[in-house]
Amino acid sequence: MKNYVFLILFLTVDSDFEAGIYSSEFRLFKNEGEYFTKSQEIIKQFLHSSEEIKKHSGLKLISQDDVYLYTEELADKAFLVFQKV
Repeated sequence: MKNYVFLILFLTVDSDFEAGIYSSEFRLFKNEGEYFTKSQEIIKQFLHSSEEIKKHSGLKLISQDDVYLYTEELADKAFLVFQKV
């Protein structure tokens, strides 16, 4: 008779956008025997205009493409390609 081990994972994501900062909090629950362990991490993304990045980086903006993650009407992010001057 084969013994099976089941791995149970549960992930929660909470996110918020405030004052130009997009903060995402990830919690992973994973079973270890009869109990669950919890891991938690936070990722912060800071909103900057392409002009701000260009001004402070000293690089030349050669391409910019909009990225639509949640809707086709409004771009959520931008993909920027810079080149050393």
